[in-house]
Amino acid sequence: MIFFTVCFLLTACIQNPVQLNQIEPPSSSDQLEIKADFIHDNWKNQEENLNNKIKIKGHEKILLDIPIISQKPELKNGCEVTSLAMLLQFANIDANKLELAAKVKKESEPIVQKKEGDVAKWGNPNEGFVGDITGKRKGYAVYAKPMESLMEQYLPGRVINLSGKDFNQILNQVSEGKPVIIWTTSHFKEPRVWDFWVHRNQKIKATMEEHAVLLVGYDQKYVYVNDPLTGIKARRVNKQSFERAWISLGKQALSYK
Repeated sequence: MIFFTVCFLLTACIQNPVQLNQIEPPSSSDQLEIKADFIHDNWKNQEENLNNKIKIKGHEKILLDIPIISQKPELKNGCEVTSLAMLLQFANIDANKLELAAKVKKESEPIVQKKEGDVAKWGNPNEGFVGDITGKRKGYAVYAKPMESLMEQYLPGRVINLSGKDFNQILNQVSEGKPVIIWTTSHFKEPRVWDFWVHRNQKIKATMEEHAVLLVGYDQKYVYVNDPLTGIKARRVNKQSFERAWISLGKQALSYK
């Protein structure tokens, strides 16, 4: 009896085989919907990845390892050329602060002071170094334009004048591995006192608190500078205060590519 039952079942399977469910290919409209969903999901994933990178970058710390050079004792007023010396040496260019101090353009107009000691007439730092860079006599500073010309002698075609740019562009330059010479104040805050004098019928506004440093890093709250005045490497400074001081000094900045 069992034998006949098994034979019957085998015969039924052969005559009526079980049909597997066949998957029909999607219609053209379905294919478009699937493709659109894929593109949307892929774009969304890429956008999320980009947002994550931005968040990570916003929290990162950039710090370039650049040896410090002090402007003292030879160059009491030579913060700009000393900052340039650090930048050039980082760029593998043989230059020192004394050589740069000798080569930077000088503003020739001598100082004329009032009876109370205030400056009545003097030079224009946009044209050259004003006064004595060594500090043996009264000296002031030199601004970005003459320094740019000096940099071109060592980095022909590579100098980038970032003056007037947004501060984030300055930070981006550092994140690209290039330090930036920044004009600020010696206390990294907005100037407390301004001086005014006349240069060839032009009124000059300046502060004796002027200072230049080499910007070598930053994070969310701070910037890091090589300060030639104190001789401190990667000195930490409040970012917002530093930016305000930089704006007060005319948003001057120099770097290279």
